Amino acid sequence: KQVVDETMKRVRKNVDLLYQRLQDIGFDFNEEIFPGRKPVEPPPANVEEQLQKIEAKVGLLPLSVRSFCEHVGSVHFSGRHDEIECDDQESLIFDLLAMVWDEFDSWEGNWEEGGEPFRVPIAPDFSQSGLPPGIAVPNDTVDGVIWPNQTPFMMHLRICMQWGGFPGLRQKYAAPPPIIQRLTEGLLQF
Repeated sequence: KQVVDETMKRVRKNVDLLYQRLQDIGFDFNEEIFPGRKPVEPPPANVEEQLQKIEAKVGLLPLSVRSFCEHVGSVHFSGRHDEIECDDQESLIFDLLAMVWDEFDSWEGNWEEGGEPFRVPIAPDFSQSGLPPGIAVPNDTVDGVIWPNQTPFMMHLRICMQWGGFPGLRQKYAAPPPIIQRLTEGLLQF
């Protein structure tokens, strides 16, 4: 747990630095995804209580996901900038505490014996498929795997940091473009 917590503290420092740099270049954050919320918010004071409530209902969360909630909080880097050609679904978005209950209620109302496991959502369902990207629970592993792309959560975070909070850009470019290189300069490795 100590290693995972230290990793998430590094992620938090990186997220804070990226957020400041995005503001500095005039990035226009999309405030419609989570109305009334800032693009980066620390964990709420009652994060442990919320996580216990979630785990009591849906089962254990992977240690990495739990630690992200405890140390990083919520992030949504969706928005626009002339030099960053990335739509919302290609941005770093993670707000488990805000999304889990709506998704769970929907899943529970439609679940059938032998059906798909519940997946804690890590981002909104931009595809409108009814199945947002998520990690199946209960899951007592160190690192969960994100459905549908089968990427381990920690690897997803590394990719997000390498691409300045816009992991979808790696589908468009062989290497990070200059603006992303400037955004990511000096980020902590993990």
